Amino acid sequence: MTQPDDPTNSRDPNQSEARAESGTLPTLDVEQTQDSLRGAVAAPKQESPLGSIGRYQLTKLLGEGGMGLVYRAYDPLLHRAHRRMEKFKRLAAARGALLTPIAKAFSTDIGNEVAYLGVQIHGGMGFIEETGAAQHYRDARITSIYEGTNGIQSIDLVTRKLGANGGASVWALLDELAAVVKQVETSNDPAFGTTGAKLRDALAALERASKWLLERLPSAPNDALAGATPYLRLFGATLGGCMLAGEALAAKANGEAEPQRYVALARFFAENVAVQAPSLEKTVTESADAVTGADAVLLG
Repeated sequence: MTQPDDPTNSRDPNQSEARAESGTLPTLDVEQTQDSLRGAVAAPKQESPLGSIGRYQLTKLLGEGGMGLVYRAYDPLLHRAHRRMEKFKRLAAARGALLTPIAKAFSTDIGNEVAYLGVQIHGGMGFIEETGAAQHYRDARITSIYEGTNGIQSIDLVTRKLGANGGASVWALLDELAAVVKQVETSNDPAFGTTGAKLRDALAALERASKWLLERLPSAPNDALAGATPYLRLFGATLGGCMLAGEALAAKANGEAEPQRYVALARFFAENVAVQAPSLEKTVTESADAVTGADAVLLG
């Protein structure tokens, strides 16, 4: 995935250097990200659709989770380009390296799903060129292929990025996400529904799967590789859900005009996407024999 060489950044260097000395990375600039996402999130009001059509329309907003991951991956690279402290550069580089395969693969997989639903929701007309939906579907397909296919990105995540420094980058990120989940839980906002509980379950599943992979990589690398793709999906779903929850909390705290739109999106993602995390964890940790055994039986 192409990374910027000389982006501009207006953050306070003293604040960033202080965080670097403490061994922590700055968090994503919430206001900057909100400005970038506001146009998509603040969709025009309309009557609430029913049944599967409503789910299709909400699922089209999942692209916001993928977009948020791209911003989260880009943010430490901005800091790395403008800070002279070597310790900070190492932290920022490690965070950017960890998030790059997740941002690329998860967001483009989501893009394919959204484009697919764009065709589906139009019915038969979605297959006709006049609607434009079919063109979006074709265009979205290439995104999971170029800049390293998503299968390669998942292998890179498991074999290189996860194990770097004993998984230090992963554990640091999970601690930050746990803090977001705690804020959701303590907000006592009924509009969040079960967002906090679902995200906490997802974080626990991601932590267990990460530990399992780190244990298997040295002794049984094929078992780890068999779970690479579901692991990336697990990571993306958990991270995307926590980021959207963080955006919702920031929208409420900053007095956004309609913060409940952000809350609704975070809740939908948590209760429909991040909720898949425990099953993805089992796919990572319990399906290796089925994958490797199938090769021997089906391929002779």
